[in-house]
Amino acid sequence: MDRATLPPLAENTERPDAPCAPTAPRKHLFRLDNFQTAGRESLSALAFGYECHGRQNAAGDNSILLIPPFGGHAHVAGRYRSGDTIAGYLDGVIGPGKLFDTRRYHVICADGLANMNADCPDVCSTGPSSIDALTGQTYGAAFPCLSVQDMVAVQHALLRQLGVTKLHAVVGGGLASAQALDWAAAHPDMVERVIAPAPIGLLPERYLVNRLGSWLVPVLSDAFPLRNFRRACPPQSHTGLVAALQRIANCVRDCSASGMSYHALQAPPIELQAPERDFLLHLAFGNSATRFENVDPLAFCYQVRAYQTWRCGRPLPLADACRHMRARMLFLTLTSDLFARAHCVDTAVAELRAHGVCVDSARMDEEGGHLAWESCFTRQADLIASFLAD
Repeated sequence: MDRATLPPLAENTERPDAPCAPTAPRKHLFRLDNFQTAGRESLSALAFGYECHGRQNAAGDNSILLIPPFGGHAHVAGRYRSGDTIAGYLDGVIGPGKLFDTRRYHVICADGLANMNADCPDVCSTGPSSIDALTGQTYGAAFPCLSVQDMVAVQHALLRQLGVTKLHAVVGGGLASAQALDWAAAHPDMVERVIAPAPIGLLPERYLVNRLGSWLVPVLSDAFPLRNFRRACPPQSHTGLVAALQRIANCVRDCSASGMSYHALQAPPIELQAPERDFLLHLAFGNSATRFENVDPLAFCYQVRAYQTWRCGRPLPLADACRHMRARMLFLTLTSDLFARAHCVDTAVAELRAHGVCVDSARMDEEGGHLAWESCFTRQADLIASFLAD
């Protein structure tokens, strides 16, 4: 993977007295050997990139973990290069004096495993397109099946390496709210707060599972036999990815505003040009998307499958998982969200409160559907700031 344009990745040597400049972040590299997934499959080695903003205090208890949204990556703020025209996708809320104030908090965000932006030069993530050191070949579909538990486990290993003893907050929007809630269930003594814009509840409802399944169909139909599916994939596999993005954009937001939107959603995938494919990618995943050519279709499938099979706190029964949680929670729902629907959040809030979890919730009348979750950080800034400070 060519990373010549990215400032050199640094090994995980973060120290409490080593701040990251808010306008010039560094992408660090975390490595872990002999990782066993929740499904008892093994990776002899893994690596992923992460980004830090602010300074970790001596006690190691002022960190905020930002979990990238589905389809997103770890570049949340600042610019890696002086010539970059676009900053990280949450740059407006991370930095001195901003919502996630780096004079007070140490903000961490990681690419994690099987990041779908596998070929982006600013992303590092072990996944299906990586080389298996044991065979010398690309993993392809031989890569171990992943769960949300595994995503949380590797993040936990990173934070232990960084010396983080307690998380001031875990923040995850949309599908990533599953990881935030699993953090609270798996590490109740470590997580103080959870902030979840546009959350999916405590498990994906049947409607959501079916929606996610519909995303997989066009990609998988181009990928058989999966065992032989490599990153040197034929053009038709990218056609399947375009069709999947069309389905995602249709179900997560209202795309009727422009003619280009309509064309990108309705045209046969094979007919769309590169700019239209990139536009479609951003319709589906918002500001956290990179470029279409950097997307690994098989990693996309792994991510979808992990969220399809998620249930908060697994393998504990759901009631026990809720009972163990000690974090305070803030759920922010969008009335226009037809993907993570409000009634699922209401059910989750009732379940958590019934088991003694302190949950605050608020609703926003915001156009744009599910992907408007990023606007929660600006529209509800006072509420979030108060929640963080309390």
